[in-house]
Amino acid sequence: MTFKYLEEETECDCLNEAFEDFSNVYARKVGKASTPKERDFKTHWERGKKPDNLEDCKAVCSYMGLSVHPWNDNTKERVQDHYTESCKIAPGHKKKICVFKVATNGGKFKHTPISNDEIHHDLLKSDQFSIESILPQEMIAIN
Repeated sequence: MTFKYLEEETECDCLNEAFEDFSNVYARKVGKASTPKERDFKTHWERGKKPDNLEDCKAVCSYMGLSVHPWNDNTKERVQDHYTESCKIAPGHKKKICVFKVATNGGKFKHTPISNDEIHHDLLKSDQFSIESILPQEMIAIN
């Protein structure tokens, strides 16, 4: 698994403390479709959005990663509440939770807690990543 785009786009060591995890399940808020779409797994960086300060490695790495949450018996309720609340802020956007695993060579995860969200993670996609790297386990409607 390679991450050349990380090396080419920034001098930040975004992979520091990142880990492979092909067995646990994660969640991400996605669109209304019945299956995850490529657009649901585009990073801010890939969409052309970059932080104001490109010297701020924490921000740069955050923009280069996908926001995800671990999905297990201890986190499900908290994650579902988090996504439900975020939909209230931006109604009409992203109305499902995609519960998924990542295929081998899909990327690495990094625990990146943010204010009011201590279980937040980033998925740093590998150069080999494609939508087929997302192995959906469940699609849950957000009410």
